[in-house]
Amino acid sequence: MNFDGKKIVEWAKANMSLVITGAVSLVMVILAVFYLLHGMAASTQAALDLDQAKSQLNSLQSQDPYPNDANVKFMQDETVKLQAMLEDFGKKFAPLPVPPETYTASGFKYELENMVSTLTEKAKNLSIQLPTNRVNFSFSFSAQRANLRMDTNSLKIQAEQLAHVKYLCNSVMDSGISEFIRVRRAAGATNDLFQVSTYLADYLPARQIITNKYSFAYPYELVFKTSPGDLAKFINTLVECPYGIIIKCIKVERASSEMTDELADYQETPIINMRGRGNMRGMRMPVQPQVQEQTKTAEEAEMEKALPKVTTTVLKPTALRVTMYVDVMRLKSQAEAAAIAAAEQEHLKATATDIDGDGTLDIDEKGNTLPGASMDQYGNKLDPATGKIIQQ
Repeated sequence: MNFDGKKIVEWAKANMSLVITGAVSLVMVILAVFYLLHGMAASTQAALDLDQAKSQLNSLQSQDPYPNDANVKFMQDETVKLQAMLEDFGKKFAPLPVPPETYTASGFKYELENMVSTLTEKAKNLSIQLPTNRVNFSFSFSAQRANLRMDTNSLKIQAEQLAHVKYLCNSVMDSGISEFIRVRRAAGATNDLFQVSTYLADYLPARQIITNKYSFAYPYELVFKTSPGDLAKFINTLVECPYGIIIKCIKVERASSEMTDELADYQETPIINMRGRGNMRGMRMPVQPQVQEQTKTAEEAEMEKALPKVTTTVLKPTALRVTMYVDVMRLKSQAEAAAIAAAEQEHLKATATDIDGDGTLDIDEKGNTLPGASMDQYGNKLDPATGKIIQQ
């Protein structure tokens, strides 16, 4: 069929309104088709979202406890209580202040010599006998005073131990002791580990600094002579302090008895479960009353029968030798916790397995199912929200 273009143009000019109407109609049809296809895609996506929402609702409804308004309100209240408890916990386990300059070699040396000098002078003023002459006793830091160069990689640990020893020794001297026998600490720094056999009086051979995801525990041993009342005063000082000092074990014996080192390799066994924070809150060392006995005449005995019965006790301070093990707890900072979490995450990425290839790690290197996994090690499909096996 031959088309005469000239006639078509003439016809279009003669029927311009009809041509415009047709063009507009064609555009509207094209737009209608586009919106129809777009609407169908949106409807399909909405259906998928609805199915996912139904699946989540079903998983929530199958949970125990069921997340109704009452349970949600209860969990919100418990969250507030937990936050308050965490804040209170942080206050009771505040880190002992460490001067920033102590983290440098010269600053550590200066702080160490200043601590030894101050404690030695305090012992002299309070008439407290030290284990050796007042010049050479180094309060468990003999190796560090002898070393000309410090191991900078270990300064953080030793700076914290220096602050701990300073606080513990000041506290025990302020309690009224008569003799300070020794203080020992765990060998935590690199240059400590090579000095244990040389300076046995400074280190705890069977103890080490303990760390986990949340905290550090620095062990110490204090040996001193005191009276029952002053011992109770010292214990109360440690219990009431805000620095997370936990009394692990106490051995009390007469000061005149032979000194042994039987607690050097003791196991972690608390001595008494007391009320309040730690194992020792509210503890008072018992003082055994002694009845004063005397010979009575027959006349005095008769007179005593006519009087009300009264028990007369005389409290006699007894010289005690005390061996005490304490742990100074320090919570890890947010930076330290974040570094540990990042390292664990990197390790998990390197060792975990995505079984079904959906981009989600399913099991760790030991075969344990990870949170949010869609398949377990046996090939069972899991609900990522609940971790339960989906019945086929």
